[in-house]
Amino acid sequence: MNSSAAALALLGGVAFALMALLGLFVRRGAWAIDPWAARVLFGHGVPAAIAFTRSGYARSIGVQLVILALLAFVFQRGLVEVAVLGLSQSSGQIAINHVLKPFFARARPEEFHYRRERSPAYPSGHAATGVVFYGGIALLAPYAFHGQPLAIETVRIAACLWGLGLIWSRVALGAHYATDVLGGLLFGLGWAAEALALSHFGGISV
Repeated sequence: MNSSAAALALLGGVAFALMALLGLFVRRGAWAIDPWAARVLFGHGVPAAIAFTRSGYARSIGVQLVILALLAFVFQRGLVEVAVLGLSQSSGQIAINHVLKPFFARARPEEFHYRRERSPAYPSGHAATGVVFYGGIALLAPYAFHGQPLAIETVRIAACLWGLGLIWSRVALGAHYATDVLGGLLFGLGWAAEALALSHFGGISV
């Protein structure tokens, strides 16, 4: 393992540890930041928040992966990277939904817009998707637009902004507490770092 991969693996381990510690702390109840974030964000921009949230569900992610795979096939570049992105996204969501959420078993906020989520709240799978999937698209940009710096930066900025919108939407809709989102961000960072450490994504300059 080279030094870059080792650093990524260490970063991932730290992120996972922080996610676990936060989860153990908040499973007993809301943290001080949660009611403050709800007052600031909840109920604002609901139509936009719904659009962002819908883009983070499995069906939408699947459609986006198919489109990315077709584009990679047509342009004959980045197909392996798209496959790694899909594997990282799907395996991360399995870990969240079938291991972490049942373990922490945190109840969701009482007030909500759009739909009542049935699964436990911590950590937020949408927040993890904002990091792993949309951050992954930002990493794939150099493969899709090789030699076109303006296109690369445009895709990177758009993917990062969409990921942030997805993360914001979960508190705006009352689907999660802010600490659920923070836990999802930490998990996503850890999962992405470990995926980069284990794959040739580790050589991409972000």
